[in-house]
Amino acid sequence: MTGLRALGLAIAAALLTTWTVWAQLEGLSVTTPEPERIATIEAFELERHAAILERRSVAPWQYRVLSEYAYEGVSGLVARTHPEHPAYTAYVVTRGAQNLCIFLLLYGLLVGLGLTRYAAVVGMGLFAASMSTATFDSGMELNTYSDVLFYLVAANLVIRGRYRLVPLVVAVAVFNRETIGLAALFPFVHARLTGDTKRRTEALVTTALGLVAFAIGYLSLRQLFGHKAVYLISGYIAPGATLLYYNLIGFQSWMHVVGTLGLLPVLGLLAWRSWPLSLRALCLAIVPAWFVIHFVAAIVAESRLLLVPTALVFIPGTLFGLARPRPPDAT
Repeated sequence: MTGLRALGLAIAAALLTTWTVWAQLEGLSVTTPEPERIATIEAFELERHAAILERRSVAPWQYRVLSEYAYEGVSGLVARTHPEHPAYTAYVVTRGAQNLCIFLLLYGLLVGLGLTRYAAVVGMGLFAASMSTATFDSGMELNTYSDVLFYLVAANLVIRGRYRLVPLVVAVAVFNRETIGLAALFPFVHARLTGDTKRRTEALVTTALGLVAFAIGYLSLRQLFGHKAVYLISGYIAPGATLLYYNLIGFQSWMHVVGTLGLLPVLGLLAWRSWPLSLRALCLAIVPAWFVIHFVAAIVAESRLLLVPTALVFIPGTLFGLARPRPPDAT
């Protein structure tokens, strides 16, 4: 990439970061003036953060600690500059860094899959639009966006054949959010679907190592923090059939899901024949399980939870239906 193109990419990523951070700040409170957003961070959201650090939160949030400790580190650095609202400033800095990394990693994924650089920037814009609408009941929820970031790292590694690094990503990311487990499957599914027969053994071993790393991290967190009560929606709706029913019949659920995804899943899947095998592998490894898990165990009206398949599958899939692909990068 030439210096001019790198500068253009940096500017595009910075502009999209500014847009999405602003949208996410707007989503922190019903009323949008800045004092209300600051109050939301410094009262309710900071209390949820403190509850996790002090081991008095509920499942599953108690076990999602990596982003909370990262925010704590950023808070310490920000405090040295003595801003008027340190907690709010630290949140803006942390979220800005997350979003910037996400956009750059998404660009790398789209180009690595074989799309043109122009199409990749368009994809960044599409994802920014999805992010800006996925703010319902989002709060700070730094772990959700770190999850997107880690999945993009894993996908970039897999499509470039760097299977051996995926277990390391999983081993770190499991301390952020338990949903990273599906990334461990990427090497095996990718090698099988792309016909990479020479590396199937390596892919199988790295997938096994990734699953072991996930299991160790998952169990270690529960051993460290102990058993925590599962959060019940409205005091009685638990993960399972009741929550699935709640998600399927709720108008609010579909309003937010469609608002975030739009027509991307439909347009993307209609272009399946135009997809490279690497993208098909990502789709099969993540999309079916992701939607089943989240409809059964989460509130899908919180549509930020669907940003992972949007970034990894639906946006590149849609772009392959619209743009002529070029040969993927060798590295």
